[in-house]
Amino acid sequence: MILACPEEYRSVRRIGWGVAAWAALFGLWLLLVDTFDPPELLAGAVAALIGTAAGAIACHTLGVRIELRELVRLAPLPLVAVRDTLYVTAALVEHLMGRRRSGAFRQLPLRDLPSAPAAAAGSRVVQVLATSFAPNAYVVDVDTEAGILTVHVLVTRARRARRRASGSR
Repeated sequence: MILACPEEYRSVRRIGWGVAAWAALFGLWLLLVDTFDPPELLAGAVAALIGTAAGAIACHTLGVRIELRELVRLAPLPLVAVRDTLYVTAALVEHLMGRRRSGAFRQLPLRDLPSAPAAAAGSRVVQVLATSFAPNAYVVDVDTEAGILTVHVLVTRARRARRRASGSR
């Protein structure tokens, strides 16, 4: 099942997916503002419309197609964000206590990409956004030929393991 830029039943499916995208963005707006005041509802509706239009334009202009299975892989991101926020907060506390730490660059493999160019581009977009979502890491470079993401990580696993081994959290 394809989430964006469906090839068959283009007009009907475009409208359906457009409405679904708008509803998702509007729902996200409501979660973020936590109010049902009419000005906020109007602002959220307009913001969701702009986001939906921008997504549709980018999808068709850049030739990106995001498959539903790619979005299913994003389900654990809220937990990852909470975990990484705790790691980064601990690193900031350590920094305030005078312990100088530095991050590291890591190279991560790209997942296997679909054979269709538009779906492969969509898969890369989702992978980059998912990797950069939490505060502990962000993608610096994407090498599609080598199949590698270069990522900067603030709190490395080795550092977290040393803290656990020493009994501190």
